[in-house]
Amino acid sequence: MVLESLDERFAALTGHAPYCWQRRLYESLVAGERYDALDLPTGLGKTSIIPIWLLARAAGARLPRRLVYVVDRRAVVDQATAVADNIARRLGPTAIGAAADVRAALGLSDQAVIPISTLRGQHADNRLWLENPGATAIIVGTVDMVGSRLLFEGYGVSRKMRPVHAGLLGADSLVVIDEAHLVPPFEALVRQAAAMGDRDWVQAPDHLASSLQVISLSATGREKAGARVFRLVDEDLEDPPVRARLDAAKRLRLSSDATASELVQRLADEAWRYGEGGRRVVVFCNSRKTAQAVESDLAKRIEKEKDRFGKGARLTELLVGERRYRERLRMTGDADFGIEGSPVFARFKPDAAADPEVRPAFLVATSAGEVGIDLDADDLVCDLVAWERMVQRLGRVNRRADPGEARVTVIPAASDKKDKDAEDEFADEELARYRAPFESPLWLEGDDGAKDASPGALRRLRHGPALAAVLAAASTPEPLRPPLTRPILEAWSLTSLEHHTGRPKVQPWLRGWDKTEPQTTVIWRRLFPLRAGDETRPPSRDLRTFF
Repeated sequence: MVLESLDERFAALTGHAPYCWQRRLYESLVAGERYDALDLPTGLGKTSIIPIWLLARAAGARLPRRLVYVVDRRAVVDQATAVADNIARRLGPTAIGAAADVRAALGLSDQAVIPISTLRGQHADNRLWLENPGATAIIVGTVDMVGSRLLFEGYGVSRKMRPVHAGLLGADSLVVIDEAHLVPPFEALVRQAAAMGDRDWVQAPDHLASSLQVISLSATGREKAGARVFRLVDEDLEDPPVRARLDAAKRLRLSSDATASELVQRLADEAWRYGEGGRRVVVFCNSRKTAQAVESDLAKRIEKEKDRFGKGARLTELLVGERRYRERLRMTGDADFGIEGSPVFARFKPDAAADPEVRPAFLVATSAGEVGIDLDADDLVCDLVAWERMVQRLGRVNRRADPGEARVTVIPAASDKKDKDAEDEFADEELARYRAPFESPLWLEGDDGAKDASPGALRRLRHGPALAAVLAAASTPEPLRPPLTRPILEAWSLTSLEHHTGRPKVQPWLRGWDKTEPQTTVIWRRLFPLRAGDETRPPSRDLRTFF
């Protein structure tokens, strides 16, 4: 494949021409470059690494034959699966033109398709990636589903098949970790496994890549020292669509502190003010309790304005991660099952048309809406959280290719000694660290008294040495985690043994030693319902079925 044809072939897989940085990444991969991380601002299409990897392989690049795309949000897993499915469909048996050339370069037979498999809870693995270990394949999954398989402990996988899953994921695979800042223990685990594999990979044949490669994707820039990082360069900044995204105006103001008892009212007041003129406002809250209260407050205000908005008008939506599958269906719908999505949520899609009745729309969300969900608001109101979460929140506003100007208000939730049940508040010292970047004189204010929070401005802040220590202190510290050692890995690999005292639970290697309380409580009957006339102990089969 010659470079001149890249635009045509990229468009054949995605439906649009590549950005300058995407061309440059493709060139470097074909030339044999390897990267540990891609540092790109939110909204520049990081998931395009999927078609870029595929096109580079078609051009003969020595890249792994399996791409394993891992992200710690189920909604984003579904979005990445949709991207992969679209590419596979365009490269189907009926492909013509540039797509047919890519098929031929990948060695796909007449009726063959690229296997696309999704590994996440409540989603059955179609096992297409297992049918032919030599085939180019794309696997999309969550940290738990992919990580457990990599460590011979595949959730929902029989003991006999666990070595097969571990072997295919751990050999000739490129693991791409999206939003890697969310799961530093998992990233460390995969990198240790890759290093361990490289030591074992003695004299690999020319047609094989190394045992395991890892690339982390993040808009927060938390790379390790010495990492090989792909970043934007001056040439990329001259690309008009990239320039427009980087310069998308977001004028940020840090408000005065609010106690927990004041926070709901302050958030709702600011959101209501921003909603004038039919604007779409996203409100981020650190706790579910606060989010529910803010949404309820806004809904009551709308009801009082029924002469203006219409009786029974629904202009608010709540996204808190509760009953996630059901919530996802309520938001996006499912055409296959005839389920319509939320019309309010639809207004926050990047390509959504303006409301003809010039009515506002309010999306109130917790961290469930911070990462990866493709939504675009006109304005943002939120409480103050760790720096990397603030960057993600800012990425949910003013994402259009032809952006306007977004207003952002951040309200710190101060400690409220009177409210012992407050969920939003942080310790005074912690809140001071979170506030420090926004109060720093190095982040200049404009004539309007607001700070420039555009992606380009945040990029300059991160890459400038002046605020590096402040931003690091304002970020969430990585959780403690155990190291991956050869004896533990070999203990996990003994899957033929049903019980093994040296085989620990894999969760600390995937998530670290997390002190978070469980979010799910399981409740069952105290007494087993006995059959009439059977007063003895019920059969064990019935007990298993019941539970």
